[in-house]
Amino acid sequence: MNKGSIVERLCSDLDHKEPRYKSPTLTADLNEITCGCCVKAKYEALKEEYTTYSRILHETEDALARVNVERTHCTNELNEIQRDIATQYREKVRLEDEILEKIRAQLTADKAAQYSARIVRHLRERTKDLEEQV
Repeated sequence: MNKGSIVERLCSDLDHKEPRYKSPTLTADLNEITCGCCVKAKYEALKEEYTTYSRILHETEDALARVNVERTHCTNELNEIQRDIATQYREKVRLEDEILEKIRAQLTADKAAQYSARIVRHLRERTKDLEEQV
């Protein structure tokens, strides 16, 4: 009897969970086959677990790639908004400076007009006083 046929008989007998052989050789062969079956079952379980984790890893990597693309898009949009804010801020400062300069010019003109009016009034009074003296 070759070992292959013994293995086949023993594997079919494993379903009954009762070894029919009292021989130590057959018992050792049965233990070896049982261990081999356990190893094969563990191998299949590990293979299935590996496949599951591999699929999860692939899905996670895809999700990460999508998130990175979205992050890049958001970063670019944020940079554009920051540039717009900086440009608008410079324009605001320029307009404020222009307004302040016009206000200063207006105040200077008002002060000059007041001063001129005061001098004219003073000169008229003086002219009037001088005419009265003459």
